[in-house]
Amino acid sequence: MLRYFNSFLKATAACLLLSGFFIISYTAGQYSFLGISIILLGILLYVTRNMIVKSTLHNRYKNMLELILTGVICLFFGLLLLDYWGIIAIEL
Repeated sequence: MLRYFNSFLKATAACLLLSGFFIISYTAGQYSFLGISIILLGILLYVTRNMIVKSTLHNRYKNMLELILTGVICLFFGLLLLDYWGIIAIEL
């Protein structure tokens, strides 16, 4: 099982898929749409990972691109979590 998660992007996508399934199965109402959105983001990360692997870039650049993409996703969810806790305020 650990060989399957040989990149940060695959592990992040798997965590997003699992969290989306848990949101859909344990909540009802408007949160099910959030779960579906998170599942689709996980699927998009799997597709992106496959596109990066099949590209002609050097392995060093592939790993760097995966780390940058994973960092951006973690930063985005971190900002949403800080907004939820009330530490920062994101207004639309």
